[in-house]
Amino acid sequence: ESPGALHFEFYSPGGADALLGDVGAAGARTITKKATHEDGIGDHETTDALIREAKVHAELRFALFARVRLAKLGASVDGAALAAQIRLLSFCVLLQSDAATGGSATSGANGEASDQLGLVFLAEPQPEFIAELLRALRMESRGVPARVTELTLRVLAALAGDRNHQGGVIAALRNDGNVAVFASLVSKAVTALTDAPSPPIGPALVAANLPKLELDAMNAEADAPVPLADALVGLLSTLVTSHAGCQCLRDVSLLPVLLPLLKNRNPRHVHIVAHAVHVLEVFIDYTSAAATAFRELGGIELIVDRLKAEAEDALAEHEATHGAAFTAAAAAAAEAGTPAPTQTYLVSSTRRVLLKALMRALAVTSFAPGTSTAATTTLEEGSPLCHSLNLMFENPRLFGAGVFSLASNLLSDVMNHEPTCYPKLDALKVPETFLRAWEMDDPGPLPSADALCCLPNTLGALCLSPLGLERVKNSRAFNALVIAFTTRSYSRAMQGDTASVIGGNMDELLRHVPDLLVPGVGVALNVLRRLVDLGGGDAAACRAAGSLDLNEIKGASEGAAATNAAIAGDGYAHEVADGGDGAAVGSERGEAPMDTDDAPPTAPTTTTTTTTID
Repeated sequence: ESPGALHFEFYSPGGADALLGDVGAAGARTITKKATHEDGIGDHETTDALIREAKVHAELRFALFARVRLAKLGASVDGAALAAQIRLLSFCVLLQSDAATGGSATSGANGEASDQLGLVFLAEPQPEFIAELLRALRMESRGVPARVTELTLRVLAALAGDRNHQGGVIAALRNDGNVAVFASLVSKAVTALTDAPSPPIGPALVAANLPKLELDAMNAEADAPVPLADALVGLLSTLVTSHAGCQCLRDVSLLPVLLPLLKNRNPRHVHIVAHAVHVLEVFIDYTSAAATAFRELGGIELIVDRLKAEAEDALAEHEATHGAAFTAAAAAAAEAGTPAPTQTYLVSSTRRVLLKALMRALAVTSFAPGTSTAATTTLEEGSPLCHSLNLMFENPRLFGAGVFSLASNLLSDVMNHEPTCYPKLDALKVPETFLRAWEMDDPGPLPSADALCCLPNTLGALCLSPLGLERVKNSRAFNALVIAFTTRSYSRAMQGDTASVIGGNMDELLRHVPDLLVPGVGVALNVLRRLVDLGGGDAAACRAAGSLDLNEIKGASEGAAATNAAIAGDGYAHEVADGGDGAAVGSERGEAPMDTDDAPPTAPTTTTTTTTID
């Protein structure tokens, strides 16, 4: 056909139409028009003229408009590329539409027929369509627009995510040299990302003092390879979820191709790196051979170095964005004699996602079966891992509960995997920093169920070392649980099963570490006393009438500790036995109690009282 030619065949049911009136007798009709792009009018005007000329019914007018638009676009190279993009986007919408999950069909005879064609496409294998998509990828090096390549990858990802087409996509990728084409695309995308200019962040951005036009140009150049890389990583994340897809990625040699991306610290590419790290995590978890290859390629060192760099970059970026306002607010509070403000902004969400992905990947590669020597390789003097953990524990309110809890779990994994490494951790002050985060007046990150649930587990891991047990016994980290159970700010975090999970973890901790029995029971008593006090009861009378003999508990725990060759110590026990400072910590912090009544609790007026705990 000549450029711009239109050929449209349809069946007219005849009868009358609200717009056209009498459309004539029923029968098959054909619309032909040459060089539609030369008529000098728009797509809608051309379509309207053809509708009136050929008496096209309402159900077919949009189909005719789509055909006219494609005919006009196909008359030029740029138009043909745009037409290809429109069709690829249409396939993406179709594969992710309600029809793909068995949704309702459009009413009307022609609408039902169109929906049936769509359902047939979704239900049956489409080897020719997949072959055309892969042919478009092979033509990438011959001048196919990057946008077309990107959308082709997104359609392949949508097909690979559909169980009716997943097998066909993976089989086609592994045949006819497509593996080499796919590997070349991934390698090119990674190279383009790493070679892109990296805009400065934090103090470096302030020091550079770049003109806005120059900074915008640098950002635009850094953003240029992002769409293609995002589409590729999306396809990788779809393939990695199945056994056959992991075999395909193994053929692509995924690990050596993606590992250089961990060195890319461009702030415009953080979300791409986070997505790629998640792909690596799932792929390494797929087979032990991949985990071994990852360690041999120096992947653990790359992850640890990136974890340290990302924590530093997150804090620098936060300081540049919110530091001046926070400093001004703190100065104003000091001048007015009011309490210092607290940070209300977290670090960038994309950086938090990357930090969590890095820690999960490190846990998978370092603490899986058969990795007995991997845990302590990064704990030497000046360890990047310990430095990054210290940064997260020192700034729990900036990194958020998700990052803080994963960092706590990572510390717990290190100790459970190799308890003898505690002296190295202690030399770098990791346990001290972790415990200090829970000993503050406003402990830990923002109120979170995850952070509270990980506290007993991490304390138990530290207690695997005698030195760690001594440090935990001398700390006041348990008081954080008293605050959590008795203050309003934690009421939402304590909803659901959080309290029972914390109780189960505490029970596990006290059964395995008898030396912590006294402070553990003291926490429970202090929580109950505080709740009685909040409910209007007499906490002092409760302590005098119903307190347990903590000295007997202490004696039993010391006997069990001697049996387990643990270090005995009762400095904290006496503090708890004397009432400690946990019972009054909520009132000292000036926080509102968990009860939601506006009126303050009233003291009991009779000798027999009923305590209500809100």
